[in-house]
Amino acid sequence: MGKKGKDEKKRKKKDEKEQKGSRAEVQRESGDQKGAATGIEEPIATYSDGHPHDRVQYLEGKLILKPDRFTSVESFRDFGRLVQRTAKKLYVGFITDPETGLRPDVREILFLDTPDFRLYNNAFILRRRISYVDGFPVGGPEIVFKFRHPDEQKAAAMDVRPKYRWQVSDQVQSRSPTLEGSDRRVSHVVFS
Repeated sequence: MGKKGKDEKKRKKKDEKEQKGSRAEVQRESGDQKGAATGIEEPIATYSDGHPHDRVQYLEGKLILKPDRFTSVESFRDFGRLVQRTAKKLYVGFITDPETGLRPDVREILFLDTPDFRLYNNAFILRRRISYVDGFPVGGPEIVFKFRHPDEQKAAAMDVRPKYRWQVSDQVQSRSPTLEGSDRRVSHVVFS
């Protein structure tokens, strides 16, 4: 199994855990001591299909770094060691990635928006990410649509789950072995 397959497997397991945790938390909330004492159950906020709103499972911090210092793979590793030492001194958790010593992942990340930034100005993010190995794209693009808002309830209430399964494919079809006269076709397939 390739790296991409392993990453997908990890992501699926993580999503399953989060969904199970979310359901268990909803059950705990509906049957907690406070609701039982008054005899009135607190209403659980749900999406239009009855699925309970997702809850915050963890907090992830990201740092935006100036790229000037990162001129080689070793400079990234030096920075990682510096962060690890600092975290230890400050008693902050630090999780070492088991793939740290391997070749770095190269990805192209593209954020998409309207010319007047309607998505960004309304707390939405549309991102396309493509992984590369030895300078060539590997697998299909990962497209993510997110809603990020400082108000947890507003963020939870926004249902960004797709109503349909869909797939976009990009193909170059050639009429000759030299790629002369090739046509590019992008198809968007929706499954119900």
